[in-house]
Amino acid sequence: MSAELKGCRAGLRPAHWLQDGTSGGRKPALVRLWITSVAAMLAVISAWQPQPLSGQSAPASSGQVDLQVWLDRLLQFWQREAARTLKLYAQFEATRKFNNFGGVVKSYQGQAKFMRLPDNAYGLFIELVEKDQPQRYERYLCTGTHFYIFRPEEKTVYFHTLPPRKAHEVPDQGPMSFLFGISADEAKKRYKLQITQQDEWYTYVQIEPLFPKDQVDFLYARLAVLNKPTSVIPQYYPRQIYWVEPQKVEVKWDIVRLLQNEAATPVERRDFAAPQTPPGWQLKPIQQPPAQNPPSVVRPQQ
Repeated sequence: MSAELKGCRAGLRPAHWLQDGTSGGRKPALVRLWITSVAAMLAVISAWQPQPLSGQSAPASSGQVDLQVWLDRLLQFWQREAARTLKLYAQFEATRKFNNFGGVVKSYQGQAKFMRLPDNAYGLFIELVEKDQPQRYERYLCTGTHFYIFRPEEKTVYFHTLPPRKAHEVPDQGPMSFLFGISADEAKKRYKLQITQQDEWYTYVQIEPLFPKDQVDFLYARLAVLNKPTSVIPQYYPRQIYWVEPQKVEVKWDIVRLLQNEAATPVERRDFAAPQTPPGWQLKPIQQPPAQNPPSVVRPQQ
């Protein structure tokens, strides 16, 4: 995938902050973590095509093929196939476990829409609704040029203008970012990757970032890939994505249903148009922290 989807995610790096409407202070935009997760999920889904790897059949058990050889095939396959998705719709269930807050678990039902737009841009729409609390939801929209965050508790839509990106620029942030199209060799340099288990139904791929710039987003990830097709998820597609964030938050995505490049895929160009501000809501730019000025005098180290 290319520049604009990267912009949807990189636009909310730690340098971007949201104003806390209750305390008047500032707090990190945790939204970035959701965008990273959904972008990763879409990348995984778009990478997995229902066809054998390099002309080989998928192994039914770990004894049928060397796991390192199989992993190399997966990486090469992801590199080739990641750019083929034109549009995608996914239904999923998600949980977040906050281990630093007594192990509180929040559960969500959601949907994600993705479409390749003109001029090498990408549209992304994500909506997550807390189970049993439909008034509590999270909604995000990337139009290709702007990113919007709906905050119902504040009755505010925040927006961010995405920086220009070079054509065909490859995203390089977040869990499983190698699935966005960076080379297999680059993936091996940046991540510790291994297949930890295979059974009749699943192949489990473990991912650990090796460098600080990737460890900012996640510390550990696991991908469970279907070895057999189901009625709602094709063969070789991910059934579950799990990872641990630096704040010890455990995130799990269970993919319930997905449609890719099909006529029935409920994704249209208008889904990624600039939104109308709901009645009684405000439209505000995402606030950024002031730049840190360098010292006026450079003193020698003692």
